[in-house]
Amino acid sequence: MEVTAAEAYLALGTAQNEAQQFPEAIKALEAYEKMEPGNPTGHYQLAIAYAQAGRREDANREAALQRQAAEAMERAWVQKIADSLKAFTGITPDTTLAAFGGAGPFTVCKVAEAIGVSQAVIPGLAAVFSAFGVGFSDIAHHHEARLAKAENDALKAAREKLIEQARRGMFAEGFDFTDCRLEWELQVDEKVLPLTGDALPENLPHGARVTLVLKITKPIARAQLAGTFGKQRAAAQARGVRRIRSADGQTAELPLYRVEDQREAVQAQGPCVLEEAFFTCRVDEGWRFEINETGDILLSRA
Repeated sequence: MEVTAAEAYLALGTAQNEAQQFPEAIKALEAYEKMEPGNPTGHYQLAIAYAQAGRREDANREAALQRQAAEAMERAWVQKIADSLKAFTGITPDTTLAAFGGAGPFTVCKVAEAIGVSQAVIPGLAAVFSAFGVGFSDIAHHHEARLAKAENDALKAAREKLIEQARRGMFAEGFDFTDCRLEWELQVDEKVLPLTGDALPENLPHGARVTLVLKITKPIARAQLAGTFGKQRAAAQARGVRRIRSADGQTAELPLYRVEDQREAVQAQGPCVLEEAFFTCRVDEGWRFEINETGDILLSRA
């Protein structure tokens, strides 16, 4: 990885801050800021160096610039996500946005507003939602064998070979071959044809490349999802507050709701902060949240 001069100045200034070499850190960080004025990290580190060097006015200026740069980055990120969603699929006012992973819920209200929708859902187990989704997938293997000739004898030999491979593969997965579902296809040059019998289709092109494809699937038990939204809920129980600071330097204390603390289906109005062990969600002004019986969360514009 190639390191730029700007990155070198930032690394140097940060290290000098940690070593309490603040006059030296100021020189390096001022050089970085000239190269990367829009990065909030540089403003943050320079604010620390100025403050420790007794330059309070400069420190306050850099702290304000850091907040402004961070908000500008957030706006740019939200707009990029919104543009990508609009390019990927059609969005209507009835669309519900889904937010998952550790970072997805953080600014989901902003993204929803940017794409013009009024609902977003944060599923239970949001931080591991992709992994959880694997539990809804059957176990399937694909096997292929190129036919030596476009003849039925070659088809029979390829079928026996693939069955043996599939049997071994499912044994390794811990499943009985007889409990699995088999699907056969032929790939003839670039075309894919279903194979329902023991013989090749008639009138195959002369000299065609024929490949036998076997998909073997073991259906597995799936978790049953439940829970509804839209009912009258008890008020969520807050646990303290979270202090936030805006780009203009104003601070506010917002109620903090911990998902794990809610012992029943609940609801609350924004602005507030909603936290779970692995994610944080800002519920903005004009939004509300509802947690249902199974831990799924619906964010709605009030």
